[in-house]
Amino acid sequence: MVSVKALAVMVSSPFIRLHKSSIPQSRRVTELFIDDEERTLAKASIWRSNDPIVNNIAVLRVKGTHYEMGFQHGRLLETEVNSFYNSMLKLAIAYVGREGLYEAYHIMEPFIPSCYKEEMLGLAQGANLPLSSVHFAHVVPALTEYYHRTQFARGLFYRRPEQRDFVSQTCSFVTAWGDATVNGNMISLRNLDWLRFLNVQKTPTVTVYEYADGTSVANFGFAGFIGSITGMNNQGLTFAEMGVTDDPRETLKGIPFIFLAREMLRTGKTLNDVVSMAREAPRTCSYGYLLGSAHEKNAVMMISNPEEFEVYNPGEDIKGLSYGQSAFFPGIKNVVYAGMFDKQLNTSISRAWSNIDVSRMQQIAHECATTSCVQSAIMCPDKDPHVFGTAYVANAKGLFLAKGQATNRPYFGINLDKVLANDENIRIN
Repeated sequence: MVSVKALAVMVSSPFIRLHKSSIPQSRRVTELFIDDEERTLAKASIWRSNDPIVNNIAVLRVKGTHYEMGFQHGRLLETEVNSFYNSMLKLAIAYVGREGLYEAYHIMEPFIPSCYKEEMLGLAQGANLPLSSVHFAHVVPALTEYYHRTQFARGLFYRRPEQRDFVSQTCSFVTAWGDATVNGNMISLRNLDWLRFLNVQKTPTVTVYEYADGTSVANFGFAGFIGSITGMNNQGLTFAEMGVTDDPRETLKGIPFIFLAREMLRTGKTLNDVVSMAREAPRTCSYGYLLGSAHEKNAVMMISNPEEFEVYNPGEDIKGLSYGQSAFFPGIKNVVYAGMFDKQLNTSISRAWSNIDVSRMQQIAHECATTSCVQSAIMCPDKDPHVFGTAYVANAKGLFLAKGQATNRPYFGINLDKVLANDENIRIN
């Protein structure tokens, strides 16, 4: 971990100033919106695992205004952020083209909360990236789920209509608690079965946001990406997402789910809070959201598209989520779950029921993953309202082979309370 004192020395060093001034002025997005760069960076902390077995995962704690948090993210992980954009955008542009990415962002931009626009600006400024690149990266998740996505396929790789689809596979998630787990505490799993060939897994990052009102949020993702695809907050809430059936009613004229999730975790304290937020939001594609609450000892799954919104409670059967509307997830006591392989998920959970702990959840993750599994995160929010909790994250290695999928890789354990305390020993062995 880089301590605050060491960080203050580092960012004021001649090398850092030389490195910063070596960036062409044309790449600067705008003048800094901060009075003192050193003071802004000193609010943050970064822990680097320096362990290639876990893809050199980094844990970043950010604090301040949204612009400052974005700037801290971009500057402290500048190398990783640029690596993320070099690999992800190169392929996204090959599929969609710059014009398609620009058009998609232009459609969604009015629905993005201003605080996240400020954070993206700070990220671009901190990492010395064009702001447009940051915008482009944050529309890719929506485009991979959008029913009409092929209208944006204008890249050089996909000139023929039959080659224009870039859909990913459906993810999987499970939340269990009470009688289903070893000690009654809540455990949530999210397998991100996405697009391994984008190679975002080479820069895994856990970003912990520390807000002024006392709320803290852990975001499990990648350097350079501020949206939430998997996360938890210190109010005991966990969040996971999966794409569900394609629906021609889908639109991009709504809030991107990655920012809706950020809002749910930033402001939500109860399941009612987040359900109301999701119900009232201008919705885009067909998504399933799994929200757990360790404090309430409960979880719900929400299925939504622009015109419909359904809530499933624990023990209720869930039907028709996957392609072809054929999936069926029989209800299980004290568990809410869904994913790519309905029968395997049900079998794995039923076999482990009453004995689910971190180890068994890792086994469930392994049994239900696809070869496209980019990241697997297991979240353990604490039932004590004064304790954040722990998490375990595994990331894929390589682009295609099954042995490199995330659930075949080691998990990196994190004590989130030690992150907030700025403790050097955050890793759980």
